[in-house]
Amino acid sequence: MGGGEQATWGEVWAQLQVLFWLYAGNLGPAFSPLNVLATLSLCLVLWVLWKPGPGFFSWVFPARIYARPSFRVDLKLMVLNWFIDLFARMNYAAIATITAFGVGQALGLAAPGPEERSPILSALVVFLVGDLALYWYHRLNHGRPVLWAFHALHHSAEEMSPVTAFRHHPIYSITAGLIVSAAVGVAQGLAMALFLG
Repeated sequence: MGGGEQATWGEVWAQLQVLFWLYAGNLGPAFSPLNVLATLSLCLVLWVLWKPGPGFFSWVFPARIYARPSFRVDLKLMVLNWFIDLFARMNYAAIATITAFGVGQALGLAAPGPEERSPILSALVVFLVGDLALYWYHRLNHGRPVLWAFHALHHSAEEMSPVTAFRHHPIYSITAGLIVSAAVGVAQGLAMALFLG
């Protein structure tokens, strides 16, 4: 496709599927078996070199942290947000793709054909714009009382653990995903206009 032809909804659907699997691949890589094994291996090396505690497992999983109510809240929020993300990823991929399609249509740009697409450029746009949008949304959460009411939960942990990073209010998780998806969609549409237009 090219030369002024308009994208079909079938092509939009194909792009949605690509973006869904891009997002779906991000559903908790920190807890993949390979990552957990690598982390425990690194901890074992450090423990053997320094012998910081009486036993390896009591050093890696200290009861003073993992027996606290704060850790149980972290776990519950992590599981809840994982399920929210599982069902929301398709919506986020749809928002990014439809936004990119809409920006391209508004600029009078035909959807690029397979031979014109650059997976490297697409990945770079998704990564950089998504990360930048999340950074600014996070900053807004620290500066606006309405947003801080939801974001404060992330900073309320009494003890830090490997799952504290996932301690987010579900409203924060949903709104962050929507904002990042819209920003990525606009950037993809503009990138098509700049590099293919």
